Amino acid sequence: MKLNNKGWGYSTMIICVCFILLLLLIVVYYVYIFYQGVEEDKEINKQNSYELYIKGMEESAIDYAKLYIDNLDDNLVVVIKLEQLVKLNMIEDYEDCTGYVNLKKVDDVYETEGFLKCSNYETEGYGE
Repeated sequence: MKLNNKGWGYSTMIICVCFILLLLLIVVYYVYIFYQGVEEDKEINKQNSYELYIKGMEESAIDYAKLYIDNLDDNLVVVIKLEQLVKLNMIEDYEDCTGYVNLKKVDDVYETEGFLKCSNYETEGYGE
């Protein structure tokens, strides 16, 4: 039987397989790096969404005070719960979270400090 010697040899095949495996390894590495970056971005976006929600709570608390609290003495701290704001449709409910806003009036300017507690997030100082 006569063989055709114009095809690949064993050494050529090993070199090509090693090259393909090297390319595959590089692709897997970059996919892994990309996935890690996406996960970090998700955490950053989630953190930002909590902070934006707290900002919305604080703004809603100021609106609540203007509508429902007639005379607020200076430096008197009023606690406005998130559930009150949700019941009055002043803010939407957020992921089964609980929270409150400490509100006080100083020289006709409202000062607020919002606190939020969710399953995987809690504002520093919540409950104190």
